[in-house]
Formats: sequence, C-alpha cells, structure tokens
Amino acid sequence: MNTTTFFQQIGFSQEESKILSYLSKHKRQSILQISRGTSIERTKIYRIIDELLKKGFVIQSKDYKSNYYSIGSVSRFYELKESEVEKAKFLTSNWASLVSVLTENTTDRSTDVRFYNGKEGIKQIQYNELSANKEILSFTYRNLKDIIGRKFFTNWAKEAEARGIIVKDLRTQSFDKFDKQMKFKPSPFKGDRIRYLPAKYKDFHLAVDIYNDIVVLYEWRDNDAFAVEIQNKNFAKFMKTIFNDYWKLAKPRKDVK
Repeated sequence: MNTTTFFQQIGFSQEESKILSYLSKHKRQSILQISRGTSIERTKIYRIIDELLKKGFVIQSKDYKSNYYSIGSVSRFYELKESEVEKAKFLTSNWASLVSVLTENTTDRSTDVRFYNGKEGIKQIQYNELSANKEILSFTYRNLKDIIGRKFFTNWAKEAEARGIIVKDLRTQSFDKFDKQMKFKPSPFKGDRIRYLPAKYKDFHLAVDIYNDIVVLYEWRDNDAFAVEIQNKNFAKFMKTIFNDYWKLAKPRKDVK
C-alpha cells in the first residue's frame, strides 16, 4: 500500500502525507532527516510539523539539545477514522435535504455577478451564452473573431445554429473600421441578424450581450480583455427594453448579407 496516497485519501495535504508516510517508516527523525527523506524544504517542515503536533498526529521527543519526531499514536488516527465515518453517515442521511436547500438558494438568488479576464475569459462567456433561450441581443463592439479567433468562433457559430439560437447583432457605422484592421474577412453565420444604427449614433465603447436573465459587459483591446456577467432578472428586462428600442431604429445593410 502506498502510505502517502492513503494519508491523502483521509484528508491530509500532499506534504503532510509525505511527512506522515516517512515517519511511519522511520522512528525519531530530526527536521533535517525528514527534509532529506521527503524532499520538502526545512522551512516548510517546521510549519507543517507544528500543525501535526498540535493535532496529535506527530509526537516530539528531545535528546540533549535536539528535537526528534515520530508518528503519532494509532488511537489518534482511529479517532480520525471514526470522525470521518460519522461525517459520511450524516451526509448520507441528510443529502436530500442539503440538495433541496442549495437548489433553492441558488435558483432564487436575485443577483449574481461573475468576473472573467483575458482571452480565455471571453471564450468562457461565449460558452455560457450557448445556454440562451432562443436569442441573444448584442450591442456589437467589435467582431468576436478579433479576440477569440476564427476556429473558436466557427465552432461556436455551428453549435449556436444547432441549438436554434438567433443573435440580434446591433452595430454602429464605425464597426467596419475594426473589420478592416483584421487579418481575415469576417462572415456572419446563419443565426446572425445584423442591423446598423444611423450614422449619427456613436460607436459602442464595449460589447453588451443580453440573454435569459443575464447581461454581459465586456471589452478587449489586443490581448487585454475583461468581462462582467450580471445575472439579475429586472436588470436584464430593462436592458432588453433599451436594446429593442435601438433595434427598431436600426436597419439591415445591403452590403452585409
């Protein structure tokens, strides 16, 4: 049996498990000996040993001016085992009630805010939006391929089409200036419904997506990106109203299929 793995399985950290495993095979060891035997730095061992001593899993003995350490009493580990058994019994008998409480608290929560950073954060936002119920309303800041790349966007678009998701893609006239800077030609996907606001409307300074009860705010410049996902029914309803008012003012363009 791998004793290090065993100690980890019953709740000890990896470094604690290494030390306990070593002491279970070697009696009266100094900090230096433990460090050499476990390949853990001595400064860390002092801290870990101190915690294990307090809990009774390690015992200390002295010889003249030196301290030596040994594995704790078997009875102490038996107590740990009994404690874990009781926890398991409690969890098993109360699991249904716990799930009910957790479900109620998470589904009825009025507001939840989540933050994302970097390119991977923007990709995660896009994954999340695949849970949209029928449509995504989008104040389009720049073409998404600019930050997440052609391959990811193409796969996302295929999945959105498979799920029957429609994206109402609202743009300003200045959107095209970003497309000209891109290395590849952007192409709308099947579920993309594109409209442009009249020229008098200024460019959006960040992207806003609205779906279900969620409003997403995000911006990216080069590889610097951030996003905030706000889940609030009333806020999402308010933003949908604003979007629909702008959508009525916008028109499709003949040069954009």
